[in-house]
Amino acid sequence: IPNCLANDLAQRRGCIEAIFVRDGAVLEGTLSSFFAVFDGVARTAPLSNYILAGVTRQVVLEICAREGIPYSEEPIYLEELHDAQEMFITGTTREIAPVIRVDGKPVGSGRRGPFVQRLADLFKLETEAGTMKARAS
Repeated sequence: IPNCLANDLAQRRGCIEAIFVRDGAVLEGTLSSFFAVFDGVARTAPLSNYILAGVTRQVVLEICAREGIPYSEEPIYLEELHDAQEMFITGTTREIAPVIRVDGKPVGSGRRGPFVQRLADLFKLETEAGTMKARAS
């Protein structure tokens, strides 16, 4: 129920997603995993009982590992979000979607950045190759 209520509130405010925060740490969205890019490194919260092990999240981490794209699974704190050059969410229906504003303030250039574009391109190649279907079954 909290996810539904948060998602409904986000939609009423003109947003596509709400992000959960616990003790100052950014966790995930109502329907997605959350990533922020700091100095060329994609960070996402580590799996816990508060973080869903999403299939798309796992595929993104596998792509990063395979392609030598720096990433880490460590907490992201609210107070450091303004330092992120890019942010994105991942999910089955959204795949990889850039976050261009947080609380009305632009993230980076306010557009999809090169890091997210590269990941989205690699993800598309992965799904076109059919390897995602094999993971889900």
